[in-house]
Amino acid sequence: MNTSPNRRRRSLCAAGLALALLAPITTSVAVAEEGADTALTDRYEPLFGEARAKVGADTTSTAPTFDDTTTDQLDEAPVPENTTFALGNDAPRNARIDAATGAITYTATHDDAGKVIAVPVTVTYSDKSTDEGSVYFVVTDPHGGTAKKYTVNYATTHSHTGEKAVSKAPTFDDTTTEAVETLPAPEGAVFKLSKKARNAEIDAATGVVTFTAPESDANTTVNVPVVVFYPDESHAHADAPFEVFHHDHGHDGDKPKPVKPAPKPFGSSGSTGSALLGTGALVALVAGIVHFFKTHPLTIPGLPLPR
Repeated sequence: MNTSPNRRRRSLCAAGLALALLAPITTSVAVAEEGADTALTDRYEPLFGEARAKVGADTTSTAPTFDDTTTDQLDEAPVPENTTFALGNDAPRNARIDAATGAITYTATHDDAGKVIAVPVTVTYSDKSTDEGSVYFVVTDPHGGTAKKYTVNYATTHSHTGEKAVSKAPTFDDTTTEAVETLPAPEGAVFKLSKKARNAEIDAATGVVTFTAPESDANTTVNVPVVVFYPDESHAHADAPFEVFHHDHGHDGDKPKPVKPAPKPFGSSGSTGSALLGTGALVALVAGIVHFFKTHPLTIPGLPLPR
């Protein structure tokens, strides 16, 4: 009995079954190997935001998030494990970065006012692949916006040494028009004294300044420095002028009226020591002399007596 054909068929069936069982495993291994060859920079997309910055102040951005490009949705996932961050080429000197989180701290300068500053970042993944990006800092202009639109004007206030003087509220001129207006303060304006101000107080809501001048300020004009802050984070500077007079000077800048001296009585002396006579006293004196000579005639030797 010849069993060769049957053995051959059984061998072919066994081989086919083995291939069928191994095929999924082989496919999975191939897919895994293909995934292992994909760099993390091709899988992830770093998402950097922007931050609003003020001149002279430290501003820190939020940490970047990451989008997994193998999904159909925007993930905004946290930083992949073992990822590090560094400032890119040509980054501003006044920027620094947290190597672990990617958050950037930036200190804007006066030259940055009103500009958008880009800070480049290099992302290094755990597989040493890299990505590039930038964090944008929008720097507000402290002298732009509302501060640039309006001019703050204080009228001169007369004051006296040792006395409190209160200014009027400032007025505002809209520089976008040709006319010179005396407008009230824009809504939300807040008034503060400059650090250089002395002997003064201010109403934060109205801008009215109260100033007490010392004796050393007599006969001078003192400018009290004021800073006006607006809701758009801009600010303006102004001076509240006080014209200072000595405390015994006439108020409102007028010289004191001279006092008319009272008439001095007969026989009193002036500054020169001479006797001063009033008109009535002089007439009475002359009349008395005439009367004396009429009643007491003079006798001169050799002359006849009057009849």
